[in-house]
Amino acid sequence: SDKFKEGLVALESLLDEDFSKIFNETNQEVREAVEAAPITEKHRVLQEHVENWADRLAALIKRAFERYTALALAISRFVEGEPIEWVEGQVRQFLEPRLGQPMIPNPSPGTPGMYPSFAVRVIGDQKAHKRIILWIAEACGDEREIFSNWLIKGTLTFELDDEAVDSWEAPAWLALDQDDQPLEGRLDAKRTVAEVGLIHFVLWINLEDAIERARLRATVDVAASTSPELEQLEIEQHKPGGKKGKEPIARFPSPPDLCWEEVSMAFVSDSEIQVRARGQIRKYRFDQIGFENKKNGKPNRLWLFLQAFAATGGDLSWQDLSSTGMNANQVQSNVKDLRKNLRIFMCIEGDPFYPYREVKAYKAKFTITGDADVLLDTGNDAPSSDLEKTYLEDINRRS
Repeated sequence: SDKFKEGLVALESLLDEDFSKIFNETNQEVREAVEAAPITEKHRVLQEHVENWADRLAALIKRAFERYTALALAISRFVEGEPIEWVEGQVRQFLEPRLGQPMIPNPSPGTPGMYPSFAVRVIGDQKAHKRIILWIAEACGDEREIFSNWLIKGTLTFELDDEAVDSWEAPAWLALDQDDQPLEGRLDAKRTVAEVGLIHFVLWINLEDAIERARLRATVDVAASTSPELEQLEIEQHKPGGKKGKEPIARFPSPPDLCWEEVSMAFVSDSEIQVRARGQIRKYRFDQIGFENKKNGKPNRLWLFLQAFAATGGDLSWQDLSSTGMNANQVQSNVKDLRKNLRIFMCIEGDPFYPYREVKAYKAKFTITGDADVLLDTGNDAPSSDLEKTYLEDINRRS
């Protein structure tokens, strides 16, 4: 028990050292870059450095998951609950005092029309964490505006002053929506809160994605530690008649270095898919791998969307998608959710799809085949299949 506690303290100390280094280095870099940029480029330069900050924090999250997972496996008897859940909890406990929590989107801020900025529509009245406010203020060259100096035992230290933070008026170029105001001058305090809050919101979107990917890696590490076989990731598959929402999802026995390009999927029926990779072959029903509509027990919208990919050989253009009756929001939502399901099922960290901007379509990195004409408009007047009806039910329920 004492060794376990000592390990936790030492681990947090190491991570805190890494975090401080990232914070200070990125802070220095962004301040110099923004100061050197012309006013018309300052916002863009800041955004680029926010992305860099997110990337470096993502690397920190990866290291944190690895270290906490190693500790959990080494002294498992002191870990309460599932090891992966414990590891994620420890990482969040480390991050949140330093970067706050993810903001909850709020499309109705209570003062509609007062500020047209996207920031206000997304975050409402929520505020960014002080560490993020400090990072941005220093990037803008305004750190002295929100600092309070304290002389303690001859050492000059700095603390954030709450009143100064709340009243800080950022440079006008910080606004995301710059069409509604000049770049010179200052934003008022309320608009500043919204714009800084939006940066907090976007930063956490990236951090949540990093946590999800690190969780997948940790899942592989934990499973591999309990069984040397390739089947270490296959858990008990769904059994019909079980309590809804409690069925475990089967996972393909992917080795840790498996890439999406090595994966082949083929629909063998409307309800089953066969998966091949590195000599392993498995067959799964839709309800065994998280593609079940819990209300009616039929395939959900993501299973049907995956079949649409099979019907076009893994390459869905907007012309193909229009035949399914989906609008742009539904398509984007389906791709996002399908990406998450496939990552969990296959235990592969990378994106299963090529970047849309590069190929101008939603194109799978893995091979997928099968007859899925039931999803596409074939030009005849045949009645809708059960799968089509299920798709429409699921879309309407989630819209």
